[in-house]
This record gives sequence, C-alpha cells and structure tokens, in this order.
Amino acid sequence: MAAQKYFVVLEESEVTRLETMLRRGTQNARVLTRARVLLMTNEAKGKGKIDKDICDALHITRDTTQSLRRRYVEEGIDRALFDAPRPGQPKRFTPQHEAMVVAIACTNPPDGYGSWTIDLIREETIKRIGKSIGRNTVDKILLKNDCKPWLKKNVVYSRHYPRI
Repeated sequence: MAAQKYFVVLEESEVTRLETMLRRGTQNARVLTRARVLLMTNEAKGKGKIDKDICDALHITRDTTQSLRRRYVEEGIDRALFDAPRPGQPKRFTPQHEAMVVAIACTNPPDGYGSWTIDLIREETIKRIGKSIGRNTVDKILLKNDCKPWLKKNVVYSRHYPRI
C-alpha cells in the first residue's frame, strides 16, 4: 500500500461547516459524500482514517478519497466539495437567428396555407439561415418570444353550439 501523499487538516470552522451540511442534508448526495470523506480524513487531532477504512465505510473507490484529499490540499474546501463549473456546448443559434425565426412567423404564410405551422417555419428558417434547426428549437424560440402564429387573433365562434 502506497503512503498517502496529501494530508487533510481541517480548521474548526470547516469542521463545523461540514457537520452542519451533513446535519441539514440540503445538498445533493455527491456533496454530502465528499463532506463525509473530508471529515473522516481529518488529521487535525490525529483521528484521520486510512483510505481503505473510508472506502469500506462509504462504499466508494480509493481514487475518490485520494482525489478529494488532493483537491482539498491544492485548491481548498469549496473545490473539494463542489464541481468546477463546466462551459457546456455553445449555442448554435444567435439572437439574430432567433429574431429571424420570429420574423418569419410574423409574416404571411406561404401560398396555399392559412397559417404558419412549426414545420413550415422550420423549413423556411433552414432556407434562409442555411443551418439545420429542429421543431423543438423553433417551438422554444416562439414560446420564449410569446409568438403563436398558428392562432388567429380575430376568431369568431358560432353561437349555434350550446354552452355547457
């Protein structure tokens, strides 16, 4: 068994924070498990447990305890508890593209159609922008802008139907 390279020595305020976090249980399970690992590895009063004991008690891998020790020592308690923000995939459609979708929906529908449909708007957008766009994306753009081109504003309902 290799010797531990990183030693966790928690300050009293950090111990209190972790214990409060565990007692309240308002964080997600991953964060609470990390808090338990940090408390169990705390070497402040010589009570720190070895990785094997922690792994057996919490049903996690040894890599998890080692990486938590390393992240605490190198980057601090917040980085050890919480994941770093991830950039995510960049948006494919700019606000100008979204404006074009709304502009298309606000125009008159093509010949032979009484109103715009999601599929018609999608096809016209593909022609004008040159990018592929899905039905759900068109729908989300229109709903975000409170635009419902398939509804007519001046609808007259027949009075021949009885009211229920």
